[in-house]
Parts: sequence; structure tokens; C-alpha cells
Amino acid sequence: MRSSLFLRNRPSYRQLSSVVSRCFCTGEKWGSVWSFGDNTNGALGLPAPLSDAYEPTKVPELPSNITQVAAGHYHSLAVTSEGEVWAWGRNDEGQLGRCTDSPRNSWCKPERVRGLEGVEVRSVSASGVTSSVIGKYGSVWVWGRSKRGQLGLGWDVIEAKSPSKVKSLMGHDIDKVC
Repeated sequence: MRSSLFLRNRPSYRQLSSVVSRCFCTGEKWGSVWSFGDNTNGALGLPAPLSDAYEPTKVPELPSNITQVAAGHYHSLAVTSEGEVWAWGRNDEGQLGRCTDSPRNSWCKPERVRGLEGVEVRSVSASGVTSSVIGKYGSVWVWGRSKRGQLGLGWDVIEAKSPSKVKSLMGHDIDKVC
């Protein structure tokens, strides 16, 4: 179950994105991210061996200019005001956009997603085993595991370990990926 709430905080609105077991929010200082809830697989971005956070805790090692956060089942994404994407949490299916054989204890550390250089990312979305972004002009980029076609890259693609452009959507100005 996914929900989005918008919190008023002058001079602009801030988005809070959550999944049943985790919650993220931006506030107080522009661009800081706070998390609480279930830290299974490092999905809160808090240092191991912390298992759960019962109060909002600032996510360390993220840039100070985060504009949006998305929470999947066991991984999370954030986008900066410059359009850089950061990922952390479970990476069994490549949903972090980095090598799947990275040590499990490193999953909680937010790292920049490579392969999106030159793409001005305007939004991020995280699902069970996939991640996606929408570029400034509506391009869609995806990565992770495609068990049932979730990536939209064709029937023969079952995994993308780095961001791949969904070419069949070229020419369309996509607003939202869920």
C-alpha cells in the first residue's frame, strides 16, 4: 500500500512518500531526508546494524538538496535539485542500479545511480524489484528485475542492472510511473 502526503512548509510544498512499513519526509532544512520504520535490508538508509527506527532519523550520506524520495518494498530512491538519483536498500534484483554482488552491509549506504548522466531527472519511482525515473522531457528510464514485464523493455529482457531507456515510449511526454 503506497500513499503520498504533501506537507506545507514555506516557501514551497514538501512531499512525504511512504509505504506501510517505512516513512520518509523532507522538511526543516531544505533537502534533508528523515526516515523511520522498518529498516529491513537497509531501506531507511540508516547505518547497519540498526534494524528499525522508532523516531524520525536523518538519513546520512545524502546530498543536501534532495527534492523527492520514493520507497519501494525494500529499497529507496531520492532525486536532487540537479536531477541526480541516489539509491539504497535491497539490491538482489539490481534495483539500486549497481552491482548485485555488493556486500549486503553496504546496501544501507545511499549511492548515486550511474548511467543517467545527461538525463535531467524530474521524478523517481520505486516498486518491488524495479526503479524508474522520468526525464525532463518525459523520457522513461528503468532498471531492476522484470519478472512480468515491469521494465517495459520487451519480453526477452528479464533484468537491467543499470538504467535503460524505454524506447517504445519515445515521443510521449510521460508524467508519472507507478
